[in-house]
Amino acid sequence: MNKSEGNKKKWNIEDDLLFKPLDEMEIPEPSPSLKVSYLSKLGHISTSESLNSTNRHIHAYIKVAAIAAVFIFGWFIGSISHRNERVLLQDVQKQLDNNNKLLVLTLLQQPSFSDRLQATNISSSIPIIDNQVVTALVKALESDPDPNVKMRCAEVLAAHLRPDSLSTIFGNALDYQEEPIIQLILINYLKSIGNAKSKRIINNFINSGKADEFVRSEMQHSINL
Repeated sequence: MNKSEGNKKKWNIEDDLLFKPLDEMEIPEPSPSLKVSYLSKLGHISTSESLNSTNRHIHAYIKVAAIAAVFIFGWFIGSISHRNERVLLQDVQKQLDNNNKLLVLTLLQQPSFSDRLQATNISSSIPIIDNQVVTALVKALESDPDPNVKMRCAEVLAAHLRPDSLSTIFGNALDYQEEPIIQLILINYLKSIGNAKSKRIINNFINSGKADEFVRSEMQHSINL
């Protein structure tokens, strides 16, 4: 017999000596009053557990409702913040456009060529130019002594105005131009517009004697009037 089997047999003998008296004891039947008391307490415990379960469900529902309320409130505040942010950005952009407009109108009146050229660059950053800026750019296109300023004015006007308006503005500006390069630029703009009004303006200018000889020769060969 090995050691483990000896220990097991020893434990079985000790268990028999310990629990045999308990097995031989008679278990009394509970009295009727004890049964009533036990069932009453059991019912009370069952009712308490039911109430506790109901309370747990209610508390869970309240927690979920509170979390949902916080989420909805946060979303509402966030939407208001986003709307306020958009309004603020729109106000800032509007103020920036107004400041740029004042700069354009002021710088176009300066004697410095670099100031006037800067004015045309600033005007190109304004999303929508109003009549004051258009009028100032047209005046510079017609009469500014520097051809670079005139070219930039024509470029900005072409980017912002409708074709019909451009036909009229560039057609009128042609009468003021002596530089061949500006004549060619305006005629090419009119050519790109391509409506009957623009073709008529080009034809009249070529035949008016105001066009530079080189410009007249180029247009007569390249444009089908």
